Amino acid sequence: MKKIWGFVLVLGMVLIGSLVSAADLYVPGSYTTIQAAVDVAITGDTIYVSAGIYTEAVYVNKGIALVGIGTPTISGNEVTFDSTNADNASISGFKITGATSGKISGNIIWV
Repeated sequence: MKKIWGFVLVLGMVLIGSLVSAADLYVPGSYTTIQAAVDVAITGDTIYVSAGIYTEAVYVNKGIALVGIGTPTISGNEVTFDSTNADNASISGFKITGATSGKISGNIIWV
């Protein structure tokens, strides 16, 4: 009887694990800011950001993908990828302008 329960437990864990998969999040749409979507995303998720100007700093601390649709612009702030926790994170399709950090200014992505 113990073997059967062990099998059922393992099977249940496999089934639950297979239900958890990467999600697609949309800005704007489900989220009004890029950072709001990043905050709720989990590793493996993709955040699609529509064209527009986003005046916000973006801090990524997990392995997610940021994908710009129609070349959205992050203006006046920097994008930072946490080097400890953002393994396999990526960003593509964005224009980043006007960021300043200390004596550095321009287009800034910190990794």
